[in-house]
Amino acid sequence: MKSTVKNCLWLLAFGTFATLSAGGACNKNAGQDGGGDGAQHPAINGVTVPGTPAQLAAGDDQTPVKRGFEFVLRAGTPPNDGTQTTAETPSKPMSAADTEALLKRLPSIGLEAGDVVDFALREGSKPPPLTGETINAPFPPPVAPDIGVPGVDAKEPGVLRFQPEGDVPLAPRITVTFATPMVAVTSHDTLALDAVPATLTPTIDGHWRWVGTKTLYFDPIGRAPMATDFTVTVPAGVKDALGKPLATGKTFTFRTPPPRILSSLPGGDNEDLNPLFFALFDQKIDAAAALKAVVVKAGDKALKVRALTDKEAAVDLKPWAENADITGRWVAFRVTAALPKDTRINVTFPKGFPSAEGPRTTDRDERFDFKTYGPFTVQSSQCGWGGDCYPGMDFNIRFTNAIDESSLKADQIKVNPTFMGFKADVSGETLSLGGMTRGKTDYEVVLSKGIKDIYGQTLGKDVELDWNVGPSRALLAANLKPMTVLDPAAKKRRLPVYVMNMDEVEVALYRVTPDDWPAYLTYKQNQWDDDKPRRPPGKEVFSKTVKTGAPAEEFFELGVDLSPALDGEFGQVIAIVRPTGIAEKWEKRRMTITTWVQSTQIGVDAFSDAGDLVVWATNLADGKPLDGASVTLTPPGTATTTDATGLARIALGDPQSRQHITVKVGNDVAFLPDDFDSWRNDAQWVKRPTTDQMRWLVFDDRHLYRPDETVSVKGIVRRIESGKKGDVALPQPARSPA
Repeated sequence: MKSTVKNCLWLLAFGTFATLSAGGACNKNAGQDGGGDGAQHPAINGVTVPGTPAQLAAGDDQTPVKRGFEFVLRAGTPPNDGTQTTAETPSKPMSAADTEALLKRLPSIGLEAGDVVDFALREGSKPPPLTGETINAPFPPPVAPDIGVPGVDAKEPGVLRFQPEGDVPLAPRITVTFATPMVAVTSHDTLALDAVPATLTPTIDGHWRWVGTKTLYFDPIGRAPMATDFTVTVPAGVKDALGKPLATGKTFTFRTPPPRILSSLPGGDNEDLNPLFFALFDQKIDAAAALKAVVVKAGDKALKVRALTDKEAAVDLKPWAENADITGRWVAFRVTAALPKDTRINVTFPKGFPSAEGPRTTDRDERFDFKTYGPFTVQSSQCGWGGDCYPGMDFNIRFTNAIDESSLKADQIKVNPTFMGFKADVSGETLSLGGMTRGKTDYEVVLSKGIKDIYGQTLGKDVELDWNVGPSRALLAANLKPMTVLDPAAKKRRLPVYVMNMDEVEVALYRVTPDDWPAYLTYKQNQWDDDKPRRPPGKEVFSKTVKTGAPAEEFFELGVDLSPALDGEFGQVIAIVRPTGIAEKWEKRRMTITTWVQSTQIGVDAFSDAGDLVVWATNLADGKPLDGASVTLTPPGTATTTDATGLARIALGDPQSRQHITVKVGNDVAFLPDDFDSWRNDAQWVKRPTTDQMRWLVFDDRHLYRPDETVSVKGIVRRIESGKKGDVALPQPARSPA
């Protein structure tokens, strides 16, 4: 019965997944005890179950029959329509007490081998590899025998090179380099504890230090004193790093110079009679000793000197007294009486002048000189250079002393005959007169006797000078740009150019259309290139030499008649005006006038933003907008018309070449290129992406702070919005990621 119940439980467990058929074990026809020794064991699905009567009948009566749970597992199929099914056997759940009593009859489940095992952990990671290897050695290591250093003992210790030597302007550093290493490789602090193998005489503030193992430096504090003889000694017997002594010592000397004057005041040729004397030296000096030594002479007469009063020093010496770089290097003084006029003054610090830095004195006189002012007169006058005075050149008059510009009046300078644009400029001792002078003309200049110099002296009498202006050079000029639009109010269609002393000019006119503009720019690029064709685009309709009719020595306006190239009063013309009678090739090219001329009553302007080109067409004569004017953008050839306000809007694209706008009203055509630069080949009116930009201003409260003070910084940030409705707005706050 125990076996039967156990097998029934397994049947219940598997019944969820398949149809189970069993014989004997759970058959309701079995005996009451569930044993059923004589019970039938039928075949299941055509398979004879072991231990059934069929096996016994086969003669295998000696084989013990293993009784237990026998089953066959097969796939369940739904019943066919009309097939009778066995009615479900009435049943009811067992009570808890009956179930518990039934389970107690089962044998206890004991542990078998392998039922309890440790958790299956993976093998642990190996430790990271270590670099190098561990070597066990005693510390400190034993002292090795002295076997010497290969290749080093071949050199004998000694001084290899040194500097400075002899007379030097400055001695910022002293250097001694030895032939063999003198010290071990260690820190500077450690080496500083050892004695150095050199001495400097006289001793000055500074310190010795090693650079490497062979070179020894002495760094003075600042620089070595001037006016001093120095001696550096490396004695014999000094040992190098291997213990070898120097067989021979080394001594070298150098010397810094005695005082020299670097700059001085005064130094001109028309100085004041009571000047401040100042001398700056290349080293420190004793100012009191300098005052005793200095000699000032006016010619052969010696003058007495004096120190400045405290009041004078506070005013006159402030720039030098505040300059720490020259402290103690200068002397200033005055003489006790006024200097004579128009006299050469010599200032001398005699040979033997001492220094405040060292014992050496000067081996020559240190001197400077100047000249006091003399009478106020005209020294020279000149126009131009090399005797050539062309119209428009200044007439320069040089005086002996500087001119008092503040007292100069207009009526003190007279020029006859007069000319346009007269001007007078003062610069020190020079008076420059200029303006639009006429060629081949002699001007008379009269300077009033009342003109003063800066010392209050006057000329004393009127001075008459001749200003001779030679003939003008031939000239052709024009104030024109690569494109010229004629005055719409002018009755005649003429191009204004200007000539001087030129009887004829060569004129060439070419009739063109706006589509010829790119070729015109190419012509402008290659106009003076002898290796490329230089013919302008369009049709040549006029090429002649034209008489200018210009009077001699006058800047004359010549109107070049453009009517041969125009259709009535309208048209597009390339005008080229060349000079005649000019020998130099470069000068002829410089004077040649080349311009594209538009004769029109239409005014055209344009503005482009990121996406559109706005064209504005007006009447040049009165500025009124043109309604219904035809507007074309080329390339790509987009066409539109203007509205009542004279405006037209064209969407921009991405052209690859130069563009121009053509505006047409009847027979009148005007155009506007995107750029007048002949060297640019890229389009300017193109569609561009729009992006907002940030603008900011950051400032603090006072710019300058002491250590540990709090710095207050403020900033203003704005977003410049692009697009048609762009504005100046506050920046959007930054968003933190979710």
